[in-house]
Amino acid sequence: MYDKPLKRSKADAQQTREAVLKAALKVFGAKGYARATLEEIARSAKVTRGAVYHHFADKADIYRTLLLESSRKSKDLIPAAIAEGGSFLEIIERVFVRQMAQLESDPELRAQTLFALRGDYMSIESVRKDIAIRHTETLALLTQTFAEAQAGGVVRTDLAPRDIARSFIALQTGLVHLSSLPGQPNSISESAAALAKVLLAGIQARV
Repeated sequence: MYDKPLKRSKADAQQTREAVLKAALKVFGAKGYARATLEEIARSAKVTRGAVYHHFADKADIYRTLLLESSRKSKDLIPAAIAEGGSFLEIIERVFVRQMAQLESDPELRAQTLFALRGDYMSIESVRKDIAIRHTETLALLTQTFAEAQAGGVVRTDLAPRDIARSFIALQTGLVHLSSLPGQPNSISESAAALAKVLLAGIQARV
């Protein structure tokens, strides 16, 4: 007898949570973390402050959740790209291009990435630690990947695997930032394939 009201209540709660996150993404993007307020987020989401606190502990919790959401959206991309097979360099190019294409096709993910690049999280100790851990893990994984490719004779041995990994990350974040600047092409995917080829040409082992 109570199944339908319960399901409706859960659906309403999820809808409110998503509305708060979308509103926060808009407010953070326009004003930055420090200047944004919970009142503005609640007003933009058309909910009460109480509704915001029902789902999130504070402003930092909302910010942290947005960053985690961006990671969740892209977590399956790399395994899927690897599963398609091909040479190491083909897989690396595929991962690079598809990550950029995903950013372009998902406005919310792109907005999350852009405000993360602003570095507002540096003022939030708990979030800063989360970001540092995620970055360290990503860098370590990429470094190991390039080191194994080096051992297999695919990647130049005169380059440090960690430097190659940092170049990979820098090219991606730089492209996202560049695409947001006035007077620059808004298309990320159009440039991603070309930049991936530049990276691969620079790291590929000489025959």
